[in-house]
Amino acid sequence: SIRSKVLPFEGAGIDVKSDITKDTVWDKELSPIRIQPSSGNTLKISADLVIEEGVEIQVAPGVDIHIADQGSECNQLSIMGSIENPVSFTTLEPGNNWEGISLTTDNACSGKAAQERHRIQDASFEFAEVAIRAGSSQDGTTTNNDVGPITFTNVTFESVGTAIKHGSGAGTDLTLNNVDFNRADDSCLKAPDNSVVTITDSTFTLCNMDASSAYGSIVMSSGGELHLTDVEIIDSGYNAIYGNNIDALSMDNVDILASTLG
Repeated sequence: SIRSKVLPFEGAGIDVKSDITKDTVWDKELSPIRIQPSSGNTLKISADLVIEEGVEIQVAPGVDIHIADQGSECNQLSIMGSIENPVSFTTLEPGNNWEGISLTTDNACSGKAAQERHRIQDASFEFAEVAIRAGSSQDGTTTNNDVGPITFTNVTFESVGTAIKHGSGAGTDLTLNNVDFNRADDSCLKAPDNSVVTITDSTFTLCNMDASSAYGSIVMSSGGELHLTDVEIIDSGYNAIYGNNIDALSMDNVDILASTLG
């Protein structure tokens, strides 16, 4: 058989307006990719999605990208940038936030697929309400089950409502290595119930700028574990770490600094 691929003029990019039900790869030749659903505020992807290095994703205001279940299929999100050519996510209209990426894929996987469920590496996110949400989508889909694990490597979040948040998704483990958070109205990270959160070589700056006493740069929900190594928390609006019945907490070389806030 002969396979064909229709490419846009160089630099023109493509518009994605319809839900996706087949495994999909977005590469640099298609960039920038503009997400503008023809109806509603959710682009639903019931398949594997791979985003390769150098791709820019521009999302319409108020829209989320929903990685959803497809029966018994083990759908995966793989954002695979490189240091030289990271993947970037931003709003299609400056001044108006997009919603974020939502994951509601129950983890019924086994073996390597379960260990490498959702991977985000060498990527940046800006101007999102909730950049990564585990367990719910604004289209009304929710799950109380594990949707991960989710691994972040060399990732930046800037000027968001919340960077990483649970929608339900109890037991979803989060592993962060070299992740930088810079300014969030709410907490930078709100973990699901009973999740193991491991963070190394990362910086949280100007989180919880709305200064809620019930939040912090990092919020742990009921149960779960938080392990921090070589982490800086700088100028949190209120509370560096806020937790409710954490099962285990370990910190090694963690600095909590307040350099500019009164």
